[in-house]
Amino acid sequence: MDNVINDVIDSTLTGDDPGTVETPDGKTFSQEEVNTIIRDRLAKEKDKAQKQYEAMEKEFKQKELNLKAKELLTSKGLSLDILDALKYEDEDTLNKSVNLIESIFKTGTKPNYDPAAGGAPDPDQQIREAMGLKK
Repeated sequence: MDNVINDVIDSTLTGDDPGTVETPDGKTFSQEEVNTIIRDRLAKEKDKAQKQYEAMEKEFKQKELNLKAKELLTSKGLSLDILDALKYEDEDTLNKSVNLIESIFKTGTKPNYDPAAGGAPDPDQQIREAMGLKK
């Protein structure tokens, strides 16, 4: 098949009659047949290129969305470790997921933390109590 295409190119460049093409094994193709072969091959390559483009575009959009997710988590003061647990396919579902996670973390309270007492909770308080240590 590639020989046929090369023969057409060669005959066009050398000025030979492009009406028919003869292959080394003796087959003869009319110009219509050669055009059909080339058209089919070009259509296959175009489809292949289109699929590659769509896959690259999808990958790019996912990377862009991941970057937005990282920015959103960082801006809300949430850990980036949560990123793998989030399920999102677009910005809308991303915002809903982050807002849900944020509401869970904001409403949850740490043990032995009394906001009225002021100050931040001691992260080692439970360990100290378990070991019988004083503060």
